[in-house]
Amino acid sequence: MRHVSRVLLTAVSLVLVGSVVGTVACQAEAPPEKAVPVEVSPPLPAGSYEVQSISYDDADGAYRVFLVNPPAGVRPVYVAVDLPMARLTDAEVKLGKVTARLDVDQPGPAVPADGAVPAVPAVPADGVVPAEGAVAVDAVGPVVAGAVVRLPQDFAVQYTHNVVEERGGQQVVIRQESSTWSPFMGVMTGMMVGNMLFGPRYYYPPPYMAGGMSGVGGAGLSRQAAASSYTQQHGKAPQATRLSSSGYAKAPSSSMKATGSGAGSTRLKSPGASTGPAKRSFGGGGFGRRRR
Repeated sequence: MRHVSRVLLTAVSLVLVGSVVGTVACQAEAPPEKAVPVEVSPPLPAGSYEVQSISYDDADGAYRVFLVNPPAGVRPVYVAVDLPMARLTDAEVKLGKVTARLDVDQPGPAVPADGAVPAVPAVPADGVVPAEGAVAVDAVGPVVAGAVVRLPQDFAVQYTHNVVEERGGQQVVIRQESSTWSPFMGVMTGMMVGNMLFGPRYYYPPPYMAGGMSGVGGAGLSRQAAASSYTQQHGKAPQATRLSSSGYAKAPSSSMKATGSGAGSTRLKSPGASTGPAKRSFGGGGFGRRRR
């Protein structure tokens, strides 16, 4: 019996040792994968495209704009790292034009300079004065070159936060968390002159910490100015800027584990995927929604 017990114990030990060796071998065979550079979309033909949803990834800094029924030859997802945004004007909203859209080489609303007094609408040539209470339509401004996303005030961008740690002197994404961000609600909106919201500007979301966004993000007339605005607020550049300058890698999908912490911790997946009911929480530079 003792001999049989020793044999069984030896067999079990060999199995355990083999399992450990196999695990170590698998880990050794799966080093972090170098992040693939963002492949931005080619310029779109001039026009206005209805937008279904938008996602933002704070590792590569890319916006992915999902279009509704794009015309033939236009891909349904427009990818850009330089994407100015603007809020729909009050006049557009009153007219029922509340759908998010991507304008490409299109005239924008005639928005007066910051702090300027809006011009008085001219009386039509026929001398007929609009009836009291009629909705005034914004005058058409100059053509804005390139692509501009125009959004309702409460539009929520699907936000993917990348949890990063240093491994062997390299920044490695070990987990992703999902949330949402509304650029035109929250603290940043209150800090900006009203007219600034309707002109194209670049935005960085507020910092992401403890499962949600908190504080004020960055905004500016260029992507660099928006990053500078963010840096002045927080003493460091936005994560997308830091990672794009230093380079980063992603842990293999097989090693990514959901911890349940933060805003819907998850394995690496495509941005914008829903993880459950949203819980609103204030965030500067927009309005954050925390998923749990």
